[in-house]
Amino acid sequence: MNWTTIVSVAIPVVVALIAYIISPWLSYKRELKRIYEAPFRRDCAFFYGEAFEFYKRYIIPFTNCQIPDVSAVQKIDDFRALHKSQVDIPRWLGKIKKEKKEELAEKVWNFADTIDRLWHKMEDKFKILKKLSSRDDILKLDSEKREDIANFLMNQLKGKAKELNGILKEILAYFMGKLP
Repeated sequence: MNWTTIVSVAIPVVVALIAYIISPWLSYKRELKRIYEAPFRRDCAFFYGEAFEFYKRYIIPFTNCQIPDVSAVQKIDDFRALHKSQVDIPRWLGKIKKEKKEELAEKVWNFADTIDRLWHKMEDKFKILKKLSSRDDILKLDSEKREDIANFLMNQLKGKAKELNGILKEILAYFMGKLP
């Protein structure tokens, strides 16, 4: 046998052996991406949409010393939607930290905590614990109570707008980069 024949047989055998060894690892990586990356990107898109809308409707006007021109129902519903969009945030903080963005993860946590505390403070004050799970539930409230709730939320937010402005700019930039 000459060297050409040996090499022509050995190379495909070595390549097949390497492929056989590496393919389970590659398959595992693909499966991990399907399990973790796809839901993360979906949650990022959902959170980004809610947070950007909230930022545009409330934070920018308050930062510019203006009053948001939005109905009481919409104000409450925007808070409800933002609060709901944050449910999976704690699950993804580890992923953000793994990307060497510990400071951003802290800001995301602080933002989520601020909105969560504000929402639950409103629920306690108006004795409506877990009663506003949809827009229809908000519409079922009498108009005076809706106005009171919206005013409460806006007054609380007004004091935090400048702080949230800087935090949200950075958070939104990160989540925009993760959109599918």
